[in-house]
Amino acid sequence: MDSLAFLASDIVLCDEVKADVGQSTFAVVEVFKGDCKPKQQLTVEVDSSYTRQVVPQVLQKDRNAAEKVPLGRVLLFLKRAKAIGAVGEVWRTVLGGVKLVVKGEVYCYGQFRGNPGALYLARMAPENIKVPDATPYDEKLLVEDLKAALKKAEGLKEPEFKDPLAEGIVRPAPQDK
Repeated sequence: MDSLAFLASDIVLCDEVKADVGQSTFAVVEVFKGDCKPKQQLTVEVDSSYTRQVVPQVLQKDRNAAEKVPLGRVLLFLKRAKAIGAVGEVWRTVLGGVKLVVKGEVYCYGQFRGNPGALYLARMAPENIKVPDATPYDEKLLVEDLKAALKKAEGLKEPEFKDPLAEGIVRPAPQDK
């Protein structure tokens, strides 16, 4: 999250209002960086490669039968970008800058079925704080982790990218242990 914090102009905790392919609407709950305001509605261009499916389900043979994650709480790392084919600017997520809270646990996106390909959800592991394996990495811990990432990002001169599987960014599901 350090690099995401470095790259993003705005970091906001939001409630999802509407999730459509290519464009989603969010209501800001809390602002950690940038000029957004609580209760502000944001329309964000979200790449169509972001699915709303969790990894263990999509690795089954019939991935089309995988249940889609319902709307909920999300931490967004945002950047203003020039609109393509239109006048003005739009909000876009920084690559990897969408962290969903699903049933009390934080999930991140990753490319687990090959490149190129869609991005699927996997349980996120904390990056800057210690959380026992038996403790769910929830919204409160995500915010604590983010605050540590924001401090570390102040010292970055360029982003540092990590492999989610090799670097322990993805947590195994309790039944996988």
